[in-house]
Amino acid sequence: HFDERGYVLQPDVVSDDDRAALCDAFERLFRGDFDTGVYPDEWHWREGISKPDAFREIVNAWKSCDAVADVALDARIGKRCAELMGWPGARLAQDDVLWKPAGAAGVAFHTDGNYVSDNFVPRDDNSVTVWIALDDADE
Repeated sequence: HFDERGYVLQPDVVSDDDRAALCDAFERLFRGDFDTGVYPDEWHWREGISKPDAFREIVNAWKSCDAVADVALDARIGKRCAELMGWPGARLAQDDVLWKPAGAAGVAFHTDGNYVSDNFVPRDDNSVTVWIALDDADE
């Protein structure tokens, strides 16, 4: 399926406990309450100054939030990526925490692979995205 369509569904990537921890951490994370005391690389949406129904994003939240780090740095996810791509191993380039409140504008179809891939060699087939939905997602 992956070779034909470019994606594969694996519903058991994150445990129920990790999912619950991520959901519990999001409000604190976007409020700027960082477990580690370290700011993420990018932080788009600030409580009190951003519109409450605006799309939110934090890049490399693993640096700031223990719950995100537990999932983003999970060796089992890296192993699945490596097996899927036929690589001897895998490493995290970045995580991207996205929060789309009800009624917020959508995110247009796009790929991040071009700018991520340009930073590593060999260039071709050197990145894969793991998208983990914490809520039900459909078309």
